[in-house]
Amino acid sequence: IEDETLELGDRITLISGRNGTMKSTLMGLISHPFSSEKNDIFNKIMTTKLSEVFKLSKEKDKEQYSYNLKMSVGNNENLEETVKISYREKGKRHRIVVSGHESGDGNFSLPSVYLNLKRLYPLVELDNLANKTIDYSQEEKKFISNFFEKVLLKTEFKEFDSFNGKIENLEKNPLGPLEANYDVDSISSGEDNMGTIAHVLISFMRIYNENQGNKKLTGLISIDEFEASLHPISQVNLFKFLLKWSKQYNVQIILSTHSLFLLEEALKMEEEIENNTIKLNFITNRFKSKLTIL
Repeated sequence: IEDETLELGDRITLISGRNGTMKSTLMGLISHPFSSEKNDIFNKIMTTKLSEVFKLSKEKDKEQYSYNLKMSVGNNENLEETVKISYREKGKRHRIVVSGHESGDGNFSLPSVYLNLKRLYPLVELDNLANKTIDYSQEEKKFISNFFEKVLLKTEFKEFDSFNGKIENLEKNPLGPLEANYDVDSISSGEDNMGTIAHVLISFMRIYNENQGNKKLTGLISIDEFEASLHPISQVNLFKFLLKWSKQYNVQIILSTHSLFLLEEALKMEEEIENNTIKLNFITNRFKSKLTIL
């Protein structure tokens, strides 16, 4: 990609394109230059690591790359910083830094969470799935129950519990219904993904409440393969839920998708697109040899 601009919506940004058009890479390049000392609901730092997003080739990516992040920082002021990507022969690895030359130099302070729903391990591959006590507030319990009902149109999660399972170095914390004709061992992959998203949302809600609802941007959420395991109706329900939620808690959300159904529904939201609440970016190489962002 050369001389292209990917614009973000004030609330939700949709990125779409065929396979291999760098959607995940672009999401990672946006999310990575932010560092945070904030912890999520599982006490893990809310920072996006490149290893969670993509890998660069040790043979094909030895030249130095760079891109510019442009941001509004309030008081009608804008900030532009160059992010450099270089391969270090000594360590046989790539380093991505803002402005400086060492890890963490110039990184911006903002909680950033990246999710790839399609690459999450299914529950059947987890070992030792067991109950995990999480101290939800009553408001958070109500939020999770409402989240499942609004998105999946399911009331089975009015009463639920959280669980923990591991596979190699990966941990998962699914939610399971308590008063239904099935339990956590039998939840669908869509329900599993919704539990993951719900915990991320609550983590940002807690930060927002700590900030006492000020106008400062709460954080950034990136969700790759947004439509994974979701019925088309649930895709739209989740999109609309996140749009309303992002306005309330002042979180920017970036989504990548192959779902033509979701894109069609998003394009109908003309007012939201007109005022830049929603921004759509289409990546293609149809018009020239390099990738173009439309």
